[in-house]
Amino acid sequence: MEIKSVAVELNKLSCTHAIGRLQELRTQFPGKTSRTHKIFTKSTIFPDYAFHDGGRHELQFNIGIETVRKREVLRYGIAFSLETSRSHPDISGLFPKVEKFNYYLRTNPNAFADFLMWYWSGRTRSEDFYPQPIKPDWAKKGNFIFLGKWVDFGDLNLEDILTELDLLLPLYAFVEGGDDLPAPVDKASTFRAGCSIKKIATKASGIATERDIALRHNELQYTLYQALCKEYGAENVKAPYKLSYAGEVDVAVRHDGSMIFFEIKTAPYAKSALREAVGQILEYAYWPNAARATELVVVAEVNPTKETKQYLDNLRRRFGLRLFYRQLNNEKGELGSIT
Repeated sequence: MEIKSVAVELNKLSCTHAIGRLQELRTQFPGKTSRTHKIFTKSTIFPDYAFHDGGRHELQFNIGIETVRKREVLRYGIAFSLETSRSHPDISGLFPKVEKFNYYLRTNPNAFADFLMWYWSGRTRSEDFYPQPIKPDWAKKGNFIFLGKWVDFGDLNLEDILTELDLLLPLYAFVEGGDDLPAPVDKASTFRAGCSIKKIATKASGIATERDIALRHNELQYTLYQALCKEYGAENVKAPYKLSYAGEVDVAVRHDGSMIFFEIKTAPYAKSALREAVGQILEYAYWPNAARATELVVVAEVNPTKETKQYLDNLRRRFGLRLFYRQLNNEKGELGSIT
């Protein structure tokens, strides 16, 4: 199958998907215009790849043919193309966007648990790996960095591809939507109870370690959501809870007119879980000058130690932080007492 025919069909089918309004969305961003309503146009479709119209100096929606494990597949997703050309000799404007991309992934570490990343350096393609902030060694002139998926042509389903591209729109909008971060959420005013936790199983293979961690996190997140529904009532629990400045709390609870944020870690020790979670959950609650939650709870599967209690008591006493730890028993679906 040719890329041109795939791109043309995606254009046709996109009218029922959010990605079909990409060009309309672009016109809302500073300095961007559009002369088309199509995702891909004649000038952005090439024999082996295509990117969205206007995407040469953007985080671009991209499809292309690649060879993976000795067979041709179709890739689809978003990419930074750091290659220069005669018509586009300057790519310096992309590097600040790489930083915004990295910020989004740091504050939404599980947003793309079902996706992959890889990059091209010259003619060399990296192995697939779990989505993560772009490292300096990858962000070099001439490289091509990709976040998305690939599929065998025999398994091609264009509706599924468009649905996956829809999921990448918030990242694209954040990277391209101007210099200012969105305003923080006003406490519980936009709270809507419910659960939209991602799948906990996958048939993908090849990068099992990192993907298994992400999928384990999703499983624990769903168990925590169910346990908190029993404790506080389903009408008061939201998982995950998106913050408009680009953060995403694993589970949020509305309680006594305020909010409690729960952050899950799969670390093997309570100390490690706290080390990984504290900075993150503090940012969710207070960045840059807010008070979105009155209690912060780190959740992990491991038992809290005596030192765990001493450490948290010390933080609460010295800094007045209402920071706690609770153990989650995934098999029994039970949440331990507050430490």
